[in-house]
Amino acid sequence: MKTNKLILLAIAIIHQTVFAQKALHCLTNARIYAENGVIENGFITFQNGIIQQIGSMAEWKNPGTDAVVVDVKGQNVYPGFIALDSRVGLTEIDAVRATRDFNEVGQFNPHVRTLIAYNTDSKIIETIRTNGVLVVQPAPTGGRISGQSSVFKLTGWNWEDAIISADDGYYINWPAATETTGWWAEPGEDRSNEQYLSQVRELEEYLLKAKAYSQAKNLPYDVRLTGLSALFTRKKRLYIRAYRAREIRDAVLMCKRLGIDKPVISGGWEADVVAEILKEQNVPVILDRLTRLPDSRDAHVHSPFALPAVLDSLGVLFAFSYAGDMEAMGTRNLPFTAGMARGYGLKETSALAAISLNAAKIAGIDHLVGSLKPGKRAFLFVNKGDALEMITNNPSRIYIDGEEIRTTNFQTELYQLYLKKYNLDNP
Repeated sequence: MKTNKLILLAIAIIHQTVFAQKALHCLTNARIYAENGVIENGFITFQNGIIQQIGSMAEWKNPGTDAVVVDVKGQNVYPGFIALDSRVGLTEIDAVRATRDFNEVGQFNPHVRTLIAYNTDSKIIETIRTNGVLVVQPAPTGGRISGQSSVFKLTGWNWEDAIISADDGYYINWPAATETTGWWAEPGEDRSNEQYLSQVRELEEYLLKAKAYSQAKNLPYDVRLTGLSALFTRKKRLYIRAYRAREIRDAVLMCKRLGIDKPVISGGWEADVVAEILKEQNVPVILDRLTRLPDSRDAHVHSPFALPAVLDSLGVLFAFSYAGDMEAMGTRNLPFTAGMARGYGLKETSALAAISLNAAKIAGIDHLVGSLKPGKRAFLFVNKGDALEMITNNPSRIYIDGEEIRTTNFQTELYQLYLKKYNLDNP
């Protein structure tokens, strides 16, 4: 008898869960940042994880009692933010080497895949999600050819549940044309890298070897060359970490020589200097975090902050990343990177696109996510204020594939716990 009751209870729970997933969800009376513009007083509906309709409240028709209607009057609805060239899910504690799974030994590792290394149980994930970052592209960093990246949503039991785009591209570290001496607080003189040309030649020869391998038949199996051959046979993206103008230009020209159709520059400190060739060759840029020192002694102290506005005015497609020290846990600050750029001349629409639609275009997933548009997957969140500002970034509702997830994390829960313990008011 007890067993029968448990079975009936389980069936009831399953039925409720399935019904909740299939129900039409409606958010009303919101300021909606849709793909085709901002709707000041609008609504958005989604069902089975897909956005169904977006429009003005003047067009709103009550869908009936079976729908889940939420009035979010006075709040903003944003597309889920996207973090490219990330280490989220590949590391947990920077001081513990065993938790760092993004830097393999060796120089050429095109067969390394973050796809199967991604850890959906990382405690860092929930701290990023509650700032509106709902999609990440974990990428390896080691050697000359680091390996393959993949794109994940920030929910799921395992990597198979979380995957959005598997093995979307390869990451390589372009040789540095100059070497900086000193350390970040007291940088020394820049010195020319005497091995630069030979290092570039070595990389190009390896890629040529991989291209020849992909076109040949009956060759002995090579796990590395097989891993890289998809760059030429399936036209995957090649993400190139390059920073100085010379490095960026040389990388773009090499891709043109080798017939690599989809290069992307990651880093791009001096991308504005070579903006003409980037635009001519249709090469987008993933910019490093803006909160860093200028690239040279002669550069203006504001130059990193102003770079996005310059690229935007020059017509170069770009997105933001948070690559650098403490980059996994720091990814929560990605929205504020866009906010910082907005404060230095970048238009609001461009700032928002740099962490949503532009990022999706660069990763080749803009047909799925990156903006609020009917037919796309429902990755969105509701925020009580400006999501690009630290003080007002405070999501009240978060949806990933149309499923509502909690807006708290273990850090905010500890915060509330000790506020209560000491009878303190929540500021």
